[in-house]
Amino acid sequence: MGTIIENIADVQKRIQTDPGLAREIGQDSIEAILNGVGSAEWGLYVSHFASNRKQLNRLLGKDTEFMKGDYSKLLLAYLAASAPCMGGTELKLITDLDSKVRDLLDKDL
Repeated sequence: MGTIIENIADVQKRIQTDPGLAREIGQDSIEAILNGVGSAEWGLYVSHFASNRKQLNRLLGKDTEFMKGDYSKLLLAYLAASAPCMGGTELKLITDLDSKVRDLLDKDL
């Protein structure tokens, strides 16, 4: 049970040795993108990175204060858009973003 960023890092680490998980997360991200924020598919995808309800609400786009931020929509979009190739590339999900932007995911949680 860590921060959102720690949870993402944990998933990244696990997919390096679990091709099935890599495919699952890649496919979940595609469904999340195609169905959009607010869909059950979005919820399933982002649940991979939340260890509590507050984190899940943030990743679902339901944290209204967070969503007012300059980079909130970008962060959520990037989290989904960078994952479809999980099994075959070294994409880093959101961890490659500048830490000032990336760390906004966990601010005030």
